[in-house]
This record gives sequence, C-alpha cells and structure tokens, in this order.
Amino acid sequence: MSKAPISACLIFRDDPLMEQAVASVRPYVEEVCIAIDEDAPFGSYDRVKKVADRIRTETWRDDFAFMRNASFAIAKQAWILWIDTDDCLHGGEWLAREIEQASKTHLGGRLLAPYEYAHDEKTGLVTRQQWRERIVPNDGSWIWEHPTHEGLVKKNGFKIDPGTDYWMKDVRWVH
Repeated sequence: MSKAPISACLIFRDDPLMEQAVASVRPYVEEVCIAIDEDAPFGSYDRVKKVADRIRTETWRDDFAFMRNASFAIAKQAWILWIDTDDCLHGGEWLAREIEQASKTHLGGRLLAPYEYAHDEKTGLVTRQQWRERIVPNDGSWIWEHPTHEGLVKKNGFKIDPGTDYWMKDVRWVH
C-alpha cells in the first residue's frame, strides 16, 4: 500500500485522544503536522513529538482558525488533510486512490467526505452526519476563517467552485 502525498494537520492542547486520531491517519499519509499550544499542560509537547513529523508551537488565542492555519503552514505535501484530535479516519487505505482520481478530474477542488458526528448509544447507528471538506490542495489558496466553527475557504475572497469538489466514496471521519 502506498502512502498518499498528504500532510495530515491537527491542532493540539491536551486532548487525551490525540494519539488515536494520529494512528488512524499515520499509515496512509506522508507526514503528520501538529500546531500545539505553547501553554499546553506538562508532557503535551513530548506526546506530540512522539507522533508528529512537523511541529509548530503557537500562543493559544481562543481562535481555532488561527491554530489550524498554523498547522497548514508547516505542511509540505501536495495535499492537506485536516482531522480533529477527537476524530478517527476510516477507509484511509483508499486515500491514495481518491487523491489520484481527484487530481485527474477535479483540479484545484476540495475533497469532501462524510463526517459521522453522532451515533445512537444503543444501536451504534449514525444519527448526525454531514459532508465536510477534508482534503485540499496545498497550493497556498486555502485558509481557515472564524475563531469557532471555523470554515475552510479560499484566500482573498476567491470563490470556491463547487463543480471542482470531489466526493470521496470510501473514506469517512468519525467523531
């Protein structure tokens, strides 16, 4: 199985599930990039050092978009994937194929995937799912906006052309 030319980007302060999130993407991506709060609890930086290829330390500003942009800034691969520290990637073995297909047919667009945000406690069935942009070209044109419930948009007001979006079939994120 080949790894996809992807930088998986995360932000981190003290989530106990961070290693689980990284483990869900590590086998399928070329690198893991983490922006960490410089005031994270003792031992947090050492945890990040064990799982990240690239680390950027920043002062936390209660601005998730700022931190996400910091993680994107250290990404070196052709594509950037974002994942929260309390999420897991499922179907990562298909990332290289999805990137290859999107590169041929949806130049410059976002790769979207289902995000299973809530599940029924008894049945395990998905009760809330949404489609989110999860992978974008690392071409410098994408930026996170808004401190909370941030959105990934084109820089300088450039419009996103939904016609260039690629909907991944076999990859999903689970909260």
